[in-house]
Amino acid sequence: MDTTDGSEEQPRKRMRLSSQDAPEGPLPRTRTSTAPMKDHTSQDGTQSTEDTLRRAQLEKEVKAGITVFVTPDTPGLSGLIKQRYTDFLVNEILPSGQVLHLDNTAVPPRKRVAEEAPKTETPAAAPKEKPTKDDAQTQPLNAETNSHDVVAEEARVKEGSPETQPERLVEMKAGEDESKSEEAGRNEARTADVSPEDSSLLQSLFGEKVAKSVIALHTKILARPGKKARDFNTITSAVIPDKDQRTSAHVAVRRIFSSRIDTVTADDGAIRISAAQPQNSWNNRDRTQAPSRNNSVPRAKGKAGWNELGGEYLHFTLYKENKDTMEVVYFIASQLKLATKHFQFAGTKDRRGVTAQRVSAYRVHAETLAGINKRLRGAKVGGYEYRPTGLELGDLSGNEFLITLRECHFPDENGSSLEQKVELAKTVVGRAVGGLKRMGFLNYYGLQRFGSFANGTDTVGMKMLKGDLEGAINDILFFSPDVLAAAQDPDSTSIISADDKARAEALHIWKTTGKSGPALDRMPRKFQAETAIVRHLGWTNRKTGETRPHDWQGALGMIQRNLRLMYVHAYQSLVWNVVVGKRWELYGDRVVEGDLVIVGEHKDKENGSTHARLGEELDDQGEVIVRPALEDSAATSEDPYARARALSEEEAESGQYNIYDIVLPLPGYDVEYPRNAIGDEYKTFMGSERGGGLNPMDMRRKWKDVSLSGGYRKIVARPGKDVSYEVRTYVRDDEQLVETDLERLQKRSGHAVSGEHRGDANGAADDGAEKKIAVVLKLQLGSSQYATMALRELMKGGTMSFKPDFHGGR
Repeated sequence: MDTTDGSEEQPRKRMRLSSQDAPEGPLPRTRTSTAPMKDHTSQDGTQSTEDTLRRAQLEKEVKAGITVFVTPDTPGLSGLIKQRYTDFLVNEILPSGQVLHLDNTAVPPRKRVAEEAPKTETPAAAPKEKPTKDDAQTQPLNAETNSHDVVAEEARVKEGSPETQPERLVEMKAGEDESKSEEAGRNEARTADVSPEDSSLLQSLFGEKVAKSVIALHTKILARPGKKARDFNTITSAVIPDKDQRTSAHVAVRRIFSSRIDTVTADDGAIRISAAQPQNSWNNRDRTQAPSRNNSVPRAKGKAGWNELGGEYLHFTLYKENKDTMEVVYFIASQLKLATKHFQFAGTKDRRGVTAQRVSAYRVHAETLAGINKRLRGAKVGGYEYRPTGLELGDLSGNEFLITLRECHFPDENGSSLEQKVELAKTVVGRAVGGLKRMGFLNYYGLQRFGSFANGTDTVGMKMLKGDLEGAINDILFFSPDVLAAAQDPDSTSIISADDKARAEALHIWKTTGKSGPALDRMPRKFQAETAIVRHLGWTNRKTGETRPHDWQGALGMIQRNLRLMYVHAYQSLVWNVVVGKRWELYGDRVVEGDLVIVGEHKDKENGSTHARLGEELDDQGEVIVRPALEDSAATSEDPYARARALSEEEAESGQYNIYDIVLPLPGYDVEYPRNAIGDEYKTFMGSERGGGLNPMDMRRKWKDVSLSGGYRKIVARPGKDVSYEVRTYVRDDEQLVETDLERLQKRSGHAVSGEHRGDANGAADDGAEKKIAVVLKLQLGSSQYATMALRELMKGGTMSFKPDFHGGR
């Protein structure tokens, strides 16, 4: 799922978009997205390829219930999105309305802070409101280098410290500064030998691959006794659901390696294995007694000390390129020796893109965090500020997108010169942007919501709601025979990622042999749901021989909760998409009797009743709603548990409400359904074979995780007022047409940006090369809105996602 577009179904904060009424008169008749871009492609063979991609995109949209345009008669265009990750820039919009940028990486000034203080701060106590994200693998990032790392690379070269070099370089220099004699090294190497019995024990506990990595880690520790623990890599085992097995693992590692290796159980049941601190390490001393150096003051101690700084939470800007939010957070947490639960953010962001967002960390000093910049690859942190509270999911107004669409084509462009195509592009894009600003777009859940495999996440969720848990697991563990064939054929030319091939092989091993060990050894770690299921179903109690091959609910329960909930939420999203399309086809932008609005959101539009004049709210039965005073209430009008009510005929015809006020429910046991024909559409679709034969009035389940309360979502969304575009020409596909936050920061710092990375933004052509047209679009969306759906309305189905060649990386 593209979590940049909308990471939460019911965000705590909503973007304050334009509230002006819709244009007078009905909208033009709507239509489904049946290849509206058929005449927009170019000549010379490109039409066939683009038509194939577009048909595939159309099939996915129809399957996800995405079928209708708000302004179907406005011409569209076709183009590639995310051909380069710098083609998709996302910056959070703070609750204040300010667009967030990485504008500095300097530590905020305060009384001379001890620069030599330890680099890790262990929290004195857990925060009162802990994030629920599970810990995961914390190994350093291994992303490819790009020119955005200029500052970090120069720092590494200047310092030359082993801790800032890649692990392989540290190993090459491993004995250069050792004080041990050659003979002592040989003795320690002999100590590194692990008996066959212990080696077999480790393999039975962790699997062959992890066991070998742990033994190799121990060998490195003995060969480099003077190094700090952080100079060694961290190993993360697969999830071990059995507590007795985890206990045995901790005891075995401590005994076999003489406490030179630490083991810690992560929140998801995996075990993190790392080098223990040397017994004489400064980090093992009482850090609260650390002496001041260079006349600096001690670091903050206790809540009072943190309050003097501004609060116990350090808020900072996280800038990242082509990385998942959690990937970077995991790395930062591992470097600081902290659990990821001490980090909070308002929402995750796209991987394939350049994004800036706020993150909060509990009891971490800015100086400590700033030091991580030297080791971050493809990411930077800055903009530090201490605050008394951390961030919550939804603590943002929205996101600002700067999107570059490449290889754009327009209606009736064939035979035109470049200059004519550019003028045509400006006309077409101008009309499309005007329509988007004026009318908005149907607030569909995007395709990211429904997964990328043959069996969508909505299908899995539907089966979970039906109680067909075995069927849900079979769908999760499904793999394409074509992928397996490609994995087993070394001469295959199919462009399939190595991870997908390994997944197919692992699941094939599991289904044909029933042995979880070999299957898990082959399974890539990124497939958390598959790993959790296979591990649980393949578990055997070594003492009693007990197995659980048919414990379907237990297996699903081992999947991380946020991932597990994603399945049932995807089903809700499918129902919502289908119903909103039906609603638009029936009524268009008209407000009709029985439509729903959020209670308390439209006090200025209530009728002239006595209660309304007195400022009192009424429920749908006409009873006065008594609410606590503001200082006594933990809820607000933007509370995630929003209530809706149906409009009366008088209210619907009053003209006080417009289509931007109307909401539709996500099916659940605690929602109001529209009191018109649209309410019946929920019953019709959910009761159909495609809908799983479910009843929208019966959504409670014994299993809490699939017992859905429901929620509400606006029918139509509009971007913020500042929507702009620019038509550009370019030649090479690697030309970058926009400037990132980091590039601007480097310019101010006097660091030149590589020409290879920047490309030729002015479209200067290579001799004889044909110029292409790109459109750079800038718009702001609310936190629960999908940029891909705004683009779909703008381009009338002409958006084609770039498919990277797996041989060349992302």
